[in-house]
Amino acid sequence: MGTNNLTDDNFTSQVVSVPLTLEQATSLIIERARQLVNRLVEQRGHETPPFLPEEFARLQGIKRIEKADLRGTSAVMLRFQDGYVIKVNQNQPS
Repeated sequence: MGTNNLTDDNFTSQVVSVPLTLEQATSLIIERARQLVNRLVEQRGHETPPFLPEEFARLQGIKRIEKADLRGTSAVMLRFQDGYVIKVNQNQPS
């Protein structure tokens, strides 16, 4: 059994540890993923595919995605005052 730290959306309440079964943990993860996807679709304003990586990045506050020679690293995310930049290794297949 695992534990789950439950808090409210503002992360201001006290953390409570609750033992979970694998089935309960799986259900919580799936529900949270659905909530995140629904929020992104709502922010996007429509459900029509395709959902391009650049569009997803913009909704997450990422200002640009760049290709760069990162040698053995696949990708990095850099935080700047005005937002995030993701650099993807140009030498790896897309």
